[in-house]
Amino acid sequence: MKIQPATYYERIEIAEDLISYNFHSYKIADLIPKFNNELVKKCLTREWGVRGLKDNIERIAYKCFLLKRRGNLPSDWGSYKWPIVDKEEIDNGDPQRNRPACPYSLDRNAEHRKGRECFKPEMIEGWNDNMTAEN
Repeated sequence: MKIQPATYYERIEIAEDLISYNFHSYKIADLIPKFNNELVKKCLTREWGVRGLKDNIERIAYKCFLLKRRGNLPSDWGSYKWPIVDKEEIDNGDPQRNRPACPYSLDRNAEHRKGRECFKPEMIEGWNDNMTAEN
């Protein structure tokens, strides 16, 4: 069975759920409205999909928790330097879970993911329309 990657809009829905979950977990739900679309887009990763999105939102929620405790929340969330990571690493697959290495890699070891060769924006419905510089 071939699994299709989540569309841009599905990723936004997932992000909204993750934001709600994480901010409620840290008891900082009052900050959810500050998490705007611009910041959600920064959390979307080209290479790690939902895993990277989840990691980035967790990092931001924890940072907000710490900043709020110190009374040092940023006034401009869009330009604040959040701990967002757009990961790159070699994907050798996972034989124990029967997950093969990424099929878009030309060299499954040394060259994999170098320069984002693996990510194809056209694979993600809505990505090109919503993630360009002017959006």
